[in-house]
Amino acid sequence: MNANRELRMTDDGSVTFFDKEKGESFHSQHGAINESKHVFIRSGLDYLQKQKQINILEIGWGTGLNTLLTFQHNLLNNQKIRYIAFEKFPLQPNEYLSLNYSANHVEIEASFLQNLHKSDWDIPIEVNEYFQFTKILADFTQISLHSNFFNLVYFDAFSPEIQPELWTKEVFQKIYNSCTNEAVFVTYSVKGEVRRRLKEVGFRVEKIPGPFGKREITRAFKD
Repeated sequence: MNANRELRMTDDGSVTFFDKEKGESFHSQHGAINESKHVFIRSGLDYLQKQKQINILEIGWGTGLNTLLTFQHNLLNNQKIRYIAFEKFPLQPNEYLSLNYSANHVEIEASFLQNLHKSDWDIPIEVNEYFQFTKILADFTQISLHSNFFNLVYFDAFSPEIQPELWTKEVFQKIYNSCTNEAVFVTYSVKGEVRRRLKEVGFRVEKIPGPFGKREITRAFKD
């Protein structure tokens, strides 16, 4: 296991990693699953439940929990989802093998997430007829994206204090340009500078209620 990362239990019984070098957890200590479901599934994916096809961009793949919950959610909805996730510092095998979210009412075998971690980078995987997944090992600040492509953005990087290079106006402009009209952007941060930069590149920004332990989160739209 990476000496700088420590597996920790959160308050809802699900696990996360604490990065000792950065001094920050991958998820809220109040509950990893609770946070991911609220911020990304209920506040993002559910908002687009009437669309038949969705392209999802995730910045900060981490443990893969958001992918797992999105796939679980889609087993009932059968939307056509193309999911593309960026990660610069992936988990090591002994780290992702220690994850077992299926013990927390996630009705998918632990092997599902482990297989995604084991899979090759930069190659699309047809998980089933409704779900295509691609993970990309790259520095997001250095890549380019297709214009007018993504319908939903999960922005799940470390905090602006820890990973400021990902919360810049330039990064948000890149994301905005890659989004379709009426695309949805969700993140846990409500810092004023984050919301201001999102507005500056063209997003319509709102604060909405957060998960347990956090008063508010940010949701934005490309109108």
